[in-house]
Amino acid sequence: MKMRNRQRGVGLFTAIFLIVVLAALGTSVALIATSQQISSARSLNLTRAYYAARAGIDEAVADARGGTCAAGSTQISGIDVNWTCSGESVNERGDTYTIFTIRATAVAGSKSSGTLVRRRLEVQATDI
Repeated sequence: MKMRNRQRGVGLFTAIFLIVVLAALGTSVALIATSQQISSARSLNLTRAYYAARAGIDEAVADARGGTCAAGSTQISGIDVNWTCSGESVNERGDTYTIFTIRATAVAGSKSSGTLVRRRLEVQATDI
């Protein structure tokens, strides 16, 4: 009497299952790597934008210390920096001086790549 083997095709099913699992694993690794790359680029742009805004603040503070207060803009290594300055006269115990409020905004990155960031800084300085 002959016994029939009922396990025909199990190898094909197992191979297809393993291919699907490996493809899903490869896809998830690629997605995680892409996400990490975008996150790193955004973090780098945040740091660059912060220091570009600081540079704008420094330039405006130097002008304010000289007694002038004006808005301005510049581009530093591809980062757009804009600043505004407003002054308010204060009289304290007979001394009159001006308090300048300076706001700088830096924009870096691109919207299409998902790395667009914006940093805004504000400082107050006097002309004393």
